[in-house]
Amino acid sequence: MAEKKELADVIVEVLQGVQYTGQKDIEKLKSAIHDLCGAFPKEQKFLLNNMDEDFLKICMRAKYAEESEIKTVAGKAADHLIKERMVDAGWAHSISEQFVFGMWRFVHPEKEVANPEPKTEPKRESNQTKRPQSSLEPEPETIAQSRPSKKRRLFAVAAIGVIIIGVVGGVLYHNHKVQEELEYQAYLGKTYQDPDMPKPQISEHQIDMGKGGKRTLSVDNVHPGDSVTWESSDPSVVSVNADGKIHGKAKGAAIITAAVDNYDTELECTVSVNKLHIVDDDGDTLGEYGLDEGSSYTLMVDGTDSRDVKWSSSNEDILEVSGSGDGTAEVNVVGCGVAKITAKVDGQTLKVKPEIWMSDTDKIVLQTDEITVTDKKKIWVAYDSQIWCYNHNTDIAEGTWLEKRCGSCAYLEIEKHGTGTTTIDIYAGDENDNRDTNVKMRTITVTCY
Repeated sequence: MAEKKELADVIVEVLQGVQYTGQKDIEKLKSAIHDLCGAFPKEQKFLLNNMDEDFLKICMRAKYAEESEIKTVAGKAADHLIKERMVDAGWAHSISEQFVFGMWRFVHPEKEVANPEPKTEPKRESNQTKRPQSSLEPEPETIAQSRPSKKRRLFAVAAIGVIIIGVVGGVLYHNHKVQEELEYQAYLGKTYQDPDMPKPQISEHQIDMGKGGKRTLSVDNVHPGDSVTWESSDPSVVSVNADGKIHGKAKGAAIITAAVDNYDTELECTVSVNKLHIVDDDGDTLGEYGLDEGSSYTLMVDGTDSRDVKWSSSNEDILEVSGSGDGTAEVNVVGCGVAKITAKVDGQTLKVKPEIWMSDTDKIVLQTDEITVTDKKKIWVAYDSQIWCYNHNTDIAEGTWLEKRCGSCAYLEIEKHGTGTTTIDIYAGDENDNRDTNVKMRTITVTCY
């Protein structure tokens, strides 16, 4: 137990220097363990490789635990390491108990555990007058000795129960510690080649990303004291540093290799750096076809497996875009016009301007009905029939249709000819330039400076 207490003392020093409140403090905690636990290299390596947020959350229960409950808290922390990190059971229990014991001492520095002495009741003097005793009656003291009080009988039973429980518990605890120590010593002598030892495993075998993308690889089941060496088959395509952090440099593919000390098999992950596209759930590239007003679509980014995609719309009155948290986005086409969808992922910003087809044939939608022009400006006009424009004063400004279109939208270019304010009427109908047979639908007010 001396070694455990010495390590627990170091854990107390670590926690005195780092106020752990959540995941954001894990790196600080690991840095402190790296700096202060050098006297325990195997335990230090184990904690740095396997300590995660869930393990620390379990250990934090020591804050509310009594010393007698440390074993239970440590057992749950060890179960987490065994299940999630696939480490040896004996090693997990040993380290967890030392870590939890140190955390308990840090949270309760003022507590000293001691077995309280059982309280004895003082003798009570009787105020009653003693009656004469016959030679056949026993003395009162003899009666008291032969017939103990109910309270004393209960106390005696409880004391015996405590003694039995203590003896049995002590034997079980001793046996458990002996078994734990045997497993721990056996673990230290085993190698990766032993059949019952878990083998090192790389966290990913295939990664897709865009140029500029970043990921972090790791290796599980690495013995304390063993290191991992990372290497890229083509650093110009994908680079990797000593901590397993990879960075997509150029389009192509590279194999990332992890070599573990004392383990003959190299671990590999194939990383592909791809050109990214915004596509729908059928895999069709958005922008090559139109979206229908009033419809909904699911979008994703092709070429990356990242779930960290930030979606947005340039105009929520036309396209409502909301990320789903898994890398996809739900898009609702709530209006007609021109709007852009943006997806930010792997260090890139992707933009697409889909064609939108109007569902209502009896309306014209303007990007704006008031505009200020100092030279030339372009606005979009959404419609579902033939339209034309009438310029009221070409000496001030003149609007002409451009050949470029976007779905149900045409572009009207307004050019300044003078100064002042004029209007341009937008008509819908079948016969161009015939105001008598067309119905004026919208008017644009133009101010030129």
